[in-house]
Amino acid sequence: MSADRLDFTVPSKGRIGEQTMAMLARCGLAVSMRSPRSYAGTVPALPGVAAHLQRASDIVEQVRSGNADLGITGRDILAESGAGSDEVVILWDDLGYSRARLAIAVPDAWVDVVSVADLAEVALELRGGGRALRVATSFPALTRNFLIEHGVYNLRVVNTSGSVEAAPSLGSADIVCDIVETGSALRQNRLRELPDGVVMRSAACLIGNVAALRADSAKRELAGRMLEYVEAHLAAAEAYTITANVSGASPEAVAASILGDLDLSGIKGPTVSPVYEKSGQASWYAITVTIARDRLIDAVAHLRSAGAASIIARRVDYLFGESSAAKARMLEKLGIGE
Repeated sequence: MSADRLDFTVPSKGRIGEQTMAMLARCGLAVSMRSPRSYAGTVPALPGVAAHLQRASDIVEQVRSGNADLGITGRDILAESGAGSDEVVILWDDLGYSRARLAIAVPDAWVDVVSVADLAEVALELRGGGRALRVATSFPALTRNFLIEHGVYNLRVVNTSGSVEAAPSLGSADIVCDIVETGSALRQNRLRELPDGVVMRSAACLIGNVAALRADSAKRELAGRMLEYVEAHLAAAEAYTITANVSGASPEAVAASILGDLDLSGIKGPTVSPVYEKSGQASWYAITVTIARDRLIDAVAHLRSAGAASIIARRVDYLFGESSAAKARMLEKLGIGE
């Protein structure tokens, strides 16, 4: 970690690595690597930010130890690490990708096991036979805590990396606790998820080193700017800007017709300006409104009812508010006033 820059770690491999790079690019924070084989680069939109590629599983420790100021990893990995809030702060808890759940799954052949309570009974039966219920997982702490909290005491956690789902068929475990997105890997290995066996839900998150961000205002400023890019882009994903021409007697009359449905008249209301026709008359006005994505067709219908023509809808790249709620949350978590 350098005193004159903000060190930012991102996943180097796998789906989370690809999705992270794509998300950052969409946010305007594209990472530029020094060379195709390099593990270091920059974020041109934010001079002073140095990017480093690391395994997602190592990023929490890099941030906790102070080797990195910020990092992107999974909430599941963060929870498993046991990093305290006095060491690592979550700056954005769901970046919109790598969403999954850590869940308990049992063999299809265990037809009588339909809940975690049933697992507790199986564990007791196994104790009578002199052995424990074996659980394969890459998340031993989370798995053990969840099962014990749900009354499954006679267990042995088999710490497994790689294809956790294969452990029961290989005979190295009885059940698994693994990351599930679609469930296809479980089905392929003749496993099924228990409905009440969800340990936690996960997503990619942005984390920061508490001590570094508290101590260095320059690092906080860069972190705040990064948060603003992310916040504005994710907010814009739910918005469209609509422009149209509307005939009316005056700007006030046009605005009144658009404001006839407050839910479809924009965030604060329509922007209205005259259209200067070639004829020299100004009976047409251009209006602009920003609408939630799921209300787009409703908004178009409303504008048509108000006499609109030439209606154009565009996706929004960024939607900034009067201030950054994400930056304010960061400062609050760090215990720093504006």
